[in-house]
Amino acid sequence: MSGGIKRRGQLLKTLTVPGKTVLLETGRFTDGNSIQDRFKAEAMADAISAWKADGVAFSRVEQAWSADQQATLKSLASDRVLGDGENRLGPFRVTTSTKNSATSKVGNVVILDGDRDEAEKFARTHPKLQLLIYRQQGMPDAAPAKVGNTWLVSPGEKGKYVLRLSYINGRFSNYRVFGLGPDVADDPVTTAIFRRYQRRVAASGLIDQLPRPQDSAFAGNELCSSCHESAAKSWKASAHAHALKTLETTGDDRDPECAPCHVVGLDNRQGFRSRTETPSLTDVGCESCHGAGRAHSDKPTLVKMGRVGESKCLSCHTSNTSPNFDFLTYWRKIDHGMGKTGG
Repeated sequence: MSGGIKRRGQLLKTLTVPGKTVLLETGRFTDGNSIQDRFKAEAMADAISAWKADGVAFSRVEQAWSADQQATLKSLASDRVLGDGENRLGPFRVTTSTKNSATSKVGNVVILDGDRDEAEKFARTHPKLQLLIYRQQGMPDAAPAKVGNTWLVSPGEKGKYVLRLSYINGRFSNYRVFGLGPDVADDPVTTAIFRRYQRRVAASGLIDQLPRPQDSAFAGNELCSSCHESAAKSWKASAHAHALKTLETTGDDRDPECAPCHVVGLDNRQGFRSRTETPSLTDVGCESCHGAGRAHSDKPTLVKMGRVGESKCLSCHTSNTSPNFDFLTYWRKIDHGMGKTGG
């Protein structure tokens, strides 16, 4: 796993030089406006205040929220939200801009809610600009792009990286990318903010409100194991057999964004409900990968189970959740004698 505000808080502490550091946040705390999105954004705004950020930009996402919702975020962020006008911060001026509302008074630094193409166009239009911060997917570039004398930089996606630049004698230099990997410890203050967010998610019962469009009968891990003893032995020795415990340990087991990939059939009316209600559907079980198996268990010679390939694994092991996932490497850890792609 990479990213996370807990690690971010600790890294910012390490990088900050009191009285000499200007901390800017680019906004876009979420991609939507659901209840959980609002919980996330408010937690992020709370963290920004704790980090004593000098400015945070509101992206198109936050700007589309209601006035009351925006006011809540601004209050939590200690009113550090940058507007469309000039905002004097330290030795340089900062202004924010979106594709549709670019300010004519551009200072030395602009946080642009746009992609690389938009950033290049903006820089050409404002040649006196020194630094333009834009958005991009993936990781940050190894070095700043340049349009004339303007540096174009992006911190990458989903808060996984932090950029540090030096501002010396009126010029930017010493560009460096810091990744938020497992080597970065959690910050206690930010961890407390994150725990409050987790409690809000759990107390709201969002996981119980997930849509369950499918209606298939499951057999459960025990019934599958009664015939497939060798496969069951391999499964029990794998991390899949303890997947829900992983979330329970971190406090994410009631998070509807996390739990679906750690239990069986959370999108199904007959799928996982809780450890006590549906114990045989706990963890990443046989039917997480092979599909609902009650029909197969009733008539094994007539109803065959589907084979599992890389695409099924990648539905949970995405670049965000498993950044170092390699199918063939990890398949060897769970292979239960059914060939390269299972069965």
